[in-house]
Amino acid sequence: MIVAFVSLGAGMMFMSGCKKDDTTAPTITLTGGDVTINLGDTWVDPGYVANDDKDGVITSKVVITGTVDKNAVNKYVLTYTVSDDAGNEVTATRNVYVKAELLKGTYDVSDIVTGTNGGTYTYTVTVASSTDYNKLLFSNFGGFGATVTVAVTISGNQVTIPSQSPPGMPTGYEGVITGTGTYDGATKKILTMNYHVAYTAGGADDGNATYTKL
Repeated sequence: MIVAFVSLGAGMMFMSGCKKDDTTAPTITLTGGDVTINLGDTWVDPGYVANDDKDGVITSKVVITGTVDKNAVNKYVLTYTVSDDAGNEVTATRNVYVKAELLKGTYDVSDIVTGTNGGTYTYTVTVASSTDYNKLLFSNFGGFGATVTVAVTISGNQVTIPSQSPPGMPTGYEGVITGTGTYDGATKKILTMNYHVAYTAGGADDGNATYTKL
């Protein structure tokens, strides 16, 4: 505050001053914090409140940027921004996780294999969820056996089999598996898995598998 003393007549004085600038930013409180939803669930914001020490409740001024695609497994970041009348601005963020769990289930598989063990194979795969929102566990992957489990990650439209050597492979078939796939988030189904197996003993196979959910 700037203070001035002004003399009036015989020694009389008074003070005048300018109003202190508003430099305090408002606050945003997000209801519920981060949120996790299933594929296909309608996204409804849990809510938020914005307050300012001078302007009071300014929730109506909050601007939200970012979107959530309910049919695509992913981590979505929403940003909430608000400014008070003095131009002080604050932002808050919320993570929304669309999880892959509803893709789990039992699938019949038709698999066209080229390479060391070429041929057309049919088998059943069980897809289970995991503790990670974007990871699924495929048992009997490639028809290699019920105890052979391959971890698959999903991010947006990308389905990926990270390089891995699953335990339990039949003798002579041990090796490294990699690959990609597709899914339909609206129907909650795995559609295809294309994979490559490089065998430790030599040779390799490429599988082009079509999945049908039971």
